[in-house]
Amino acid sequence: MSLILRKSPTNAHEYKWTSDWDAIYTNQLKKRAEARYEYDVLQGHGIGAYDELQEQKLNKLHQFFIDFEKKYSSQKTPVRFIG
Repeated sequence: MSLILRKSPTNAHEYKWTSDWDAIYTNQLKKRAEARYEYDVLQGHGIGAYDELQEQKLNKLHQFFIDFEKKYSSQKTPVRFIG
């Protein structure tokens, strides 16, 4: 992956500078939209079910980090900074 800027046409007479990040984000959005359609429509879970599933996963991950901080922040582990 490079961060080289390239010109991409916006219409017949204008160009805008884009980077590889634009392509990466577009790919991510496309994959997410396809997964949402697959789960909501094709599997018959109903509109919005994919978003609820993702929110549940996010909340579970968030709770893991809360528990992790509670467990290890009380140990007063010294931190050494090198530099």
